Amino acid sequence: MSFLTIQAEPQNPVYLDTYAWILFIKGRYMQARIYIDQAMECGAEESPDEVEHCGDIYALTGDLTTALRRWRQAFDLFRRLLADKQTDELFDALRRIQRKLDAQKYVP
Repeated sequence: MSFLTIQAEPQNPVYLDTYAWILFIKGRYMQARIYIDQAMECGAEESPDEVEHCGDIYALTGDLTTALRRWRQAFDLFRRLLADKQTDELFDALRRIQRKLDAQKYVP
C-alpha cells in the first residue's frame, strides 16, 4: 500500500519517508536510502522525525558522517519544538537521538 501512495504522489515527503522506513525495517537499507533522499529533496528537511530516519538509514548504509549530521539536525528540530511545548514524546526523542550521537552509531 505504501508503494502505491508514492506512485500516486511521488513528491509527498511523508509518503516517501514512510516507504523508506518500511524498507529500513525490512533490512533493505540501500533501497531505503533512495527513498529517504527523495523525501529530503521534497521538503522533509524540516520534519524532525523524517530527518532522524534519514540519519538512521545513512548509519546503516555505512555513511556515519551524514548520519551524525542528520541526527544533529533532528536534535535541533526537536529542541525547537520543545521550546514551544514540552511533552514527554519530545523529551524521549531528544534522549533517543542523544544516545545515537553519544554512541556514534544507530541505536534502536
